[in-house]
Amino acid sequence: MAYCYEGKTYETIKELAEEYGIDRKRIYSFRHRGWSLEEAIRMCIDDVRGRGRLFEYNGKLYRSPKALAEEYGLPWNSLSHYMQRCKTVEEAVKSCKEA
Repeated sequence: MAYCYEGKTYETIKELAEEYGIDRKRIYSFRHRGWSLEEAIRMCIDDVRGRGRLFEYNGKLYRSPKALAEEYGLPWNSLSHYMQRCKTVEEAVKSCKEA
């Protein structure tokens, strides 16, 4: 079976993992849990660890409002508050920055 990622075809997941310098076992683990190949590779490349809900902001994935808040220098409890009340992560970050 061939695997295609970002327009390039790979004979094996091992070959793909080596190209991106990621652990093929993590790719297999995500795939086993039902993730698409693209999602699994992105999780490995972004090195998103832990469990729980994923939050995406500016093209990067975060496992918690706290991780996102720390990266942008925001109070995590405030960001968490806005994330519960806003429809999007972008709206929550904007509201938190303005507050």
